[in-house]
Amino acid sequence: MTEQEKMLDELIQSLIALIDLLRREPDCHWLKAFDSYLLMAGELKRYGYTQDDLNRLEAAISSSYGGMGSFSDYTPYQDGAVVHWVDELDCLRTLVCEQAFALKMQSRWRERTDADN
Repeated sequence: MTEQEKMLDELIQSLIALIDLLRREPDCHWLKAFDSYLLMAGELKRYGYTQDDLNRLEAAISSSYGGMGSFSDYTPYQDGAVVHWVDELDCLRTLVCEQAFALKMQSRWRERTDADN
């Protein structure tokens, strides 16, 4: 298994965990977006991918973060209070973004080290 394959597997596992959390809020409008990212990642794993494919996956995921009303600002409430699992959500939200970015950057790092050798 290559480093990229391992990183893609880890991203898929993190997306699954994040989606499981998002399902706890019945009307979570972010669920559809992250379901589509998981589908995209699963298809890349199943059918193969190029670096451009990984870059498109990262761009899709990153598009949900940043700016007003983005996934970065999402805080689920239940009965007027922040849900008890918000800290777990924050960790997974950050992890997914970092893992997607690392997939994009890993090839650049590898290209640089290959050029140095």
